[in-house]
Amino acid sequence: MQIPLGSRIDDLRRKKNISVEEIATTMGTTTRNVYALFKKNDMSISQLWLLSEKLGYNFFKLYLPDVGNEEIQPEETIRSTIGKKYHTNHFEIKYPAEKVDKLGFFMMNVHAIADEVGFEVV
Repeated sequence: MQIPLGSRIDDLRRKKNISVEEIATTMGTTTRNVYALFKKNDMSISQLWLLSEKLGYNFFKLYLPDVGNEEIQPEETIRSTIGKKYHTNHFEIKYPAEKVDKLGFFMMNVHAIADEVGFEVV
């Protein structure tokens, strides 16, 4: 998927009346490099981060797949949400018999996620 990232950044820069010199200073580079950046479809994460901060726009969301309205939540919110939704420490997993071969893969991922958020799966 090609996103005309550089031209989008340049368009927003113009709308916000921010000079190429200001962008160059923010990025610690020359105006020549900034003009070259405006022609690119991709760039480093650190460059994109600086530009997002300077222009007040989250350019990273251009790369996110459309997966609905659910937003990524901080770990504390996830833990408190789980505590409110489930008032038990026991979970039941239902799966179709024809997918039993994938159950091991599923459980490995459950264990990995549980470890990340501080839960124990027994």
